[in-house]
Amino acid sequence: MIRNGTRSANKAIALAASAALAAGSIVATASTATAAPGDVTQFPLGDSTNGIAEGPAGNLWVTVENGVIAKVALDGTSIGYQTNTDPGAIAAGPDGYMWFTDRARAQIGKISPEGAVQLYSNNSTNRAEDIALGLDGNMWFTVPDAQQVGKITSGGAVTLYNTGGIDMDWITPGPAGSNRVYVASNSQNKLGIVTSDGTFSEIDGPRGGQDVFDIQLIDDQVWFTSSNGAIASLTRLVADSSFVQVSNAALGNPTHIGVGAGGTMWTANFAPAATSHVTAGGDVVATYPLPNPAKGLLQAKDGNVWAIIDAGVTRVLTGVVPTSSAAPAINYPSAAIEPPVPPAAGTPMTATNGSWNYIPTSYAYQWQACTTTDSSTCTDIPGATGQIYTVATTDVGRYIRVGVTATNLNGASQPAYSGQVGTGNAVPPTPTPTPPQPATGAEAAIGNGVLMELDAPSKQKRGKRAWYEVDFSATDVQGTVVFEFAKGSRTKTKTVTVEDGLAEYRWKTPKKWRKGRTTVTATFVPSAGSPYSAAEVRDRVRIR
Repeated sequence: MIRNGTRSANKAIALAASAALAAGSIVATASTATAAPGDVTQFPLGDSTNGIAEGPAGNLWVTVENGVIAKVALDGTSIGYQTNTDPGAIAAGPDGYMWFTDRARAQIGKISPEGAVQLYSNNSTNRAEDIALGLDGNMWFTVPDAQQVGKITSGGAVTLYNTGGIDMDWITPGPAGSNRVYVASNSQNKLGIVTSDGTFSEIDGPRGGQDVFDIQLIDDQVWFTSSNGAIASLTRLVADSSFVQVSNAALGNPTHIGVGAGGTMWTANFAPAATSHVTAGGDVVATYPLPNPAKGLLQAKDGNVWAIIDAGVTRVLTGVVPTSSAAPAINYPSAAIEPPVPPAAGTPMTATNGSWNYIPTSYAYQWQACTTTDSSTCTDIPGATGQIYTVATTDVGRYIRVGVTATNLNGASQPAYSGQVGTGNAVPPTPTPTPPQPATGAEAAIGNGVLMELDAPSKQKRGKRAWYEVDFSATDVQGTVVFEFAKGSRTKTKTVTVEDGLAEYRWKTPKKWRKGRTTVTATFVPSAGSPYSAAEVRDRVRIR
């Protein structure tokens, strides 16, 4: 969720004049931006914008002061739905609806993907400010003028809780597995914790602080922006009691925080107006200027940053190109026969695009012929750059594969390759016997830009069970993962099938297993004809 910013220190935002967005109208896209990181394209929405959030289908939902909530596609086209409210903060709910606060009345609203609006009393005489989805499946909201927070079920049942006499404006869910939300005050140097049963705990803000502009959960850590009266800063809450502040001149007074890809974040900076890409460790990796300060932002499924600025939404290119999430495949008529019959000369073969992250806008193809099932023997077939390739007589007895390159506004991806198809009398491809490269850590590449990562607990008690997982960045990975646990001369192995990009094993440590560090190795063995290669990852767990 993103805040509406009306009570923030940077609320003095210049508003651009533009035509009003009528309910149900469609706004055309602006001209396409060039493919350079930091390029900005603005899309008008008819009035000053208040809040922005990503919906379940990847569209952006933006609240507008004229009572409209706009559903914005990632090409910039938008449909406006009149709510007859003054919509403020907005967040995705657990029920497929977008939930929002009404800045004019004491009510909470929700809007369906088709624009149908339902309104519920917030059981207070004061308006709600911010809203977020809690880990308990309820929507949580702040009522700062009443010094309360509330939760509302999908059916509209509301429960209010006191916040110790403190005006709490902003709200974010707690880390995974916690039963809490975190809140922050825009008028006092205070943060707080509210558990699912309404128990409130106060946290004093950083020394010298005066107010908090925003609070957001990033990579299971609570971050917030605040001011000491002169400059704003980005700070991480540690153990619910101490703070780590990011010190970097490139941030330039950060006021809002947006969720980024891969556990990162993007900040909206007030002076000068800019957005910065910040890692979970607090490193600033990029900063791009904005036409005016943003009141909210996020990194969308196209990999770009979308910010609410003035009377519209602004897209900032980030340089993020598509990455493969499922390899392309080759279809041909005799593939449906059991067992499959290799394509003969003259057989047309069609490439699928595979699946990709970051919304490609176009695809390019390059067919290759291979003398063996070893991919190092594959070479480009001159002129074979269409989605359909017809097997030539010179291909018979060889292996064919296709590389697909996806392009979005930021540029072209690395090619993702299909599995190999034997032609004529070629022997069907078999798993490459080449052993995986020795593990260098908990992450390894398996080809086509796909990674595998071992997720192991840091410690485990003897006689107890714990989950060990290997996550793949593509869901079409087929094969097995061999888990090996080794301590001294003692080992334990378990082979697990990869399903939907995941291999997991719940290991129960023997009661007589030696205490100390145990080495965990996970080896991926691809299935026959797989476009991916074998790889190995390793980590250590402390057995107690």
